[in-house]
Amino acid sequence: MEGYKGVTTMLSVGFCIETLDLRNNNNNNMSASWRSQPNLLLVCLLLSATGTVSEQFQLEPLNATVLHGSAVRFNATVQGAWKVMTWSVGGLMVTTVPDIGDIISFSEQFSARFCSSSDTSCVEFTIQNVTRSKGGAVTCSVQGNYGSKTAQLYVQVTAYRKDLLEIVVAA
Repeated sequence: MEGYKGVTTMLSVGFCIETLDLRNNNNNNMSASWRSQPNLLLVCLLLSATGTVSEQFQLEPLNATVLHGSAVRFNATVQGAWKVMTWSVGGLMVTTVPDIGDIISFSEQFSARFCSSSDTSCVEFTIQNVTRSKGGAVTCSVQGNYGSKTAQLYVQVTAYRKDLLEIVVAA
């Protein structure tokens, strides 16, 4: 251990943050001391409460499979205050949802609403008359430290057997 000067390591166990200070004294004996860091814990808690640390939101479902021509719904639930949410399908922004005010959809095929009139933490996004071209990435982005989450949309096209179709038409 020659040349070892010392190392300080931060350990976090649950809500207890301690500092382990390892030192090599001149006699090549190792010493260790523990020091509590209550101020560091307070700083971490304050950063989380003020939104400096990344906020969280959930997107559900993360995978959806629907039949061609049907509707599909996705829910985004945000923990904390937010201002603007956007929804994109296949890389194109199709709906903007402000926390207050009018929701803007760029086509009648897309809509969004709050899951509850008294609670803006949950937004339901709907795609009507789903086509194969709408399959793929459905992304919800929340302005601020929330970032974005992406779900996958799979569209099934029903196949008709020509021989059965001829029987129905002939009958």
